[in-house]
Amino acid sequence: MILLDDVTTTLLSILVAVSIALLSAIALDIYAHLKNKGKKAIEKRKKEKQKEFEEIAVPCIQNAIKPLGDQIAGVEKDVQAIKNVDLPMLKQANRDSLRNQLFASYRHCVKVGYRTLEDTENWEYMYNSYIDLGGNGFIPTLREQFLRIPMEDFGVLKVTNTKEKK
Repeated sequence: MILLDDVTTTLLSILVAVSIALLSAIALDIYAHLKNKGKKAIEKRKKEKQKEFEEIAVPCIQNAIKPLGDQIAGVEKDVQAIKNVDLPMLKQANRDSLRNQLFASYRHCVKVGYRTLEDTENWEYMYNSYIDLGGNGFIPTLREQFLRIPMEDFGVLKVTNTKEKK
């Protein structure tokens, strides 16, 4: 297994070597330009510089990137394995948890004899998530029964009482 520090050190060493090679090529290009000033010499130097880059820099960069590419491929395999194994199980666990919460909320509202606006909003959010996760069964029927529970909004009652006192 390649450690990230080793890869970073190798990559930096290669980049320094490539930089030196490129700076040398640039210096030679400037020297050739100043010495020969003719178009033929400049074109010849450009072709030589391109060839040097292809022979030196490209293989160095490819060698520096290869270990990183291998690590990325390994990470992609791990992610795919987790996705294929754990996601369905987590989806089922989340759906079961939502089902339980919906049923508990319903039982609570039936016990107290009313539902609030917050109860209803929370129930709808959980219900939509439950359905999006592939939930079915008795919960849609339970939703219909939940929506038949009388609605009371204590926030509205407090505002009404405050206005009456004035």
